[in-house]
Amino acid sequence: MFRDDVDAGRRGQEPVGDPALRDIVQPRPAYVRLGWVAVVPPGERSAGALHGLLRHPHAAAKRRWERRRA
Repeated sequence: MFRDDVDAGRRGQEPVGDPALRDIVQPRPAYVRLGWVAVVPPGERSAGALHGLLRHPHAAAKRRWERRRA
């Protein structure tokens, strides 16, 4: 079993759900104020949501890499 942690910004500050639920995006209890979410364990049900959450940070990292490379 593993966990995916993602910085979701304001979307990650929603109320904490049932921590016993699996394969759903939930706020990280220790980092909820920072907007971090987690999925334990990630699977088919959470794949679409995780893909959407990772799109923005991936694009930002790509822009930083391209700027540093220029």
